[in-house]
Amino acid sequence: MKLVSVRATPIGAGTSARGYPGPPLQPHWYAIELMTDAGLTGTGFGVAEHLPLIERLARELLIGSDPRGVTGLWQRMVDATSPAPYTGASSAALAALDLALWDLKAKANAEPLWRTLGATRPRVNVHASVPLDPADTAAVAAALTRLVREHGFRGACLELSTNPAVDEQRFGLLRAALAPHTDAPALMLNLAEHCTPKESARRVRALEREFDLTWVEAPARREDCAGYRQVSESCSAAVCGGRLFGGPADFLAHFRARSLDVVQLGFQNAGITGALQIADTALGFELPVAVVAAPGNVNAHLAAALPLCMSLEIEHPLDSHADWSSDVRVESGWATVGDAPGHGVVVAHAASDAGPHRRTSRVRDR
Repeated sequence: MKLVSVRATPIGAGTSARGYPGPPLQPHWYAIELMTDAGLTGTGFGVAEHLPLIERLARELLIGSDPRGVTGLWQRMVDATSPAPYTGASSAALAALDLALWDLKAKANAEPLWRTLGATRPRVNVHASVPLDPADTAAVAAALTRLVREHGFRGACLELSTNPAVDEQRFGLLRAALAPHTDAPALMLNLAEHCTPKESARRVRALEREFDLTWVEAPARREDCAGYRQVSESCSAAVCGGRLFGGPADFLAHFRARSLDVVQLGFQNAGITGALQIADTALGFELPVAVVAAPGNVNAHLAAALPLCMSLEIEHPLDSHADWSSDVRVESGWATVGDAPGHGVVVAHAASDAGPHRRTSRVRDR
C-alpha cells in the first residue's frame, strides 16, 4: 500500500461556537486527507494558513511511501523541518499529517484507532470547555445547564474574563449547573496567557476563597517555566499547561523545572506520535495528563490509550455535524469511542467538493 495523493477540504462552516448562541464561524479547520492506491483514506485536521507546508511535506516526504510506517514517517518530517520542527506551522503540519497516517494505519488493521494505540477500554472522563463569548452571562448559564442535563458533565473549564466579579459569578453558575451530577465538581480556569504570573496568582487566590479549583491553565507565557512554578507554589489549584506548546521538546524545560502539575496534550502537539512521546515522559515524572478538544472529538482515541489521563476536553458534545460525522459519543460524563475503523471521523464531501476551497495534490509513485 502506498500514498498517492493529498486533499484539503474546509469543514466547520456555518456552525456556532461550541454550541453556544452566536454568529456562525467561518471555515476554520480543514480536513487533510491522504489517499492510497488501496482505496483507503486517512484524515487529519489543519488550518488554512498551514496548508502550503502540509501539502509540501506530503508531496516531498510521504507520497509513494507505505503509510503504516507512521513513526518513521513522523521522524522523516521532523528531520525535514529541523531545526524548529515543533514551532508554528511546522508543528501544525506534523500534527495534521501524523493524525492522517495513524487513521490509515488503523484502517489498514481494520480496527479503531484506540485499539491500534493499545487501549483496552475505549472510555474516558470528560469536561466541558466554556468560552468567554457570548458576553451574556444568562446565555452561558442556560448553555451550561443544557450541556449538563444532556451529557452529564461533572466538570468544566471557564475562560478568564477581564472582570473578576464576572468570573466569580460564572463559577457560581457553573457549580450550580454541575451540582445535580456530582458533589465534587471539577472547576477549571483557563488564563490563556493573558496575565503575568503575579496577576495570575492574585486572580486565582481570589477565586479560591470561594471555589475549589481543580486546575488553572496557561498562567504565564508558555516558555516561562519560573512563572508557571510561581503560580503553582502560590495557589492550591494544580497548574496545567501544554495546549499552546509544540512537540516533545517544548515540554522538556517544564519537566526539568517541575513547573507543571498536569500536562495538557492532544494530536495538536506534533501529532499522535508526538503526543505519545510527551505522555511517556510525563509518566516518568509521575504527572497526570489532560487531553484537549479536537474536531469530531478525535482525541478521545488518544485519551483512552493514556495511563494517567484525568479528563478529555469537549467543545462539541454531539457526535455528528453538518460537515462530518464522528464515532465518539458523549454521555453521562464520559466519552465512549466506537468500533469504526480508524478514528471514526468521516468528512462529508457532498457540498464541499464543489466549493472554491477544496485543494487536491496528486503525485504518482516515484
